[in-house]
Amino acid sequence: MISARRRWFAAATLVAVGWLVTPQPVPVYDGLHVPDGPYRYVAPPPGAKPTAGATSAQAQTPVSKGASTNGLTVATGEMGPQFSLFLPPGAMAGPDGKIEVRVEPQAPTDPPRGATVDGNVYVVSLAPQGVSLTAQSAISTLLLRSASASGNSPVMHYRADASQPWTALETTRGGAHGYSSSF
Repeated sequence: MISARRRWFAAATLVAVGWLVTPQPVPVYDGLHVPDGPYRYVAPPPGAKPTAGATSAQAQTPVSKGASTNGLTVATGEMGPQFSLFLPPGAMAGPDGKIEVRVEPQAPTDPPRGATVDGNVYVVSLAPQGVSLTAQSAISTLLLRSASASGNSPVMHYRADASQPWTALETTRGGAHGYSSSF
């Protein structure tokens, strides 16, 4: 059995040899930590610190043979986007040309029954008219940043339009203030 001292010496020797044979070492790091900016409300609740307004976002993707050809990411402009959506290639169907996805923040006015809203409500629209989601959209990812990290496990809700009931989406934590769901 090899002693701990010999294993340590072998590991240190291996690292030293690696440094000697590498012409220009490359530093390894996890990146710079930049904290999220303050949450930006459309209609701040009482006691909230004043901030800049919430931002909207838009993105386009080409359509060929009736399906979106590229992956598409739509993210709002806050430091630590409050809304981010990824749609893979083929997730949308529509006429050849371009599909535009727009995201607009709104103040919550009609929350799901028994729920409170932690932040803004985001309206997603697809253009031109007649664009629809395909089965490929099942692997899309929606990320929302909450205004606070406290409370119970948040659940995202969705509805096709204001006349429809809210539907809860399976929601998982995706960071200190972020939550994820399929779109």
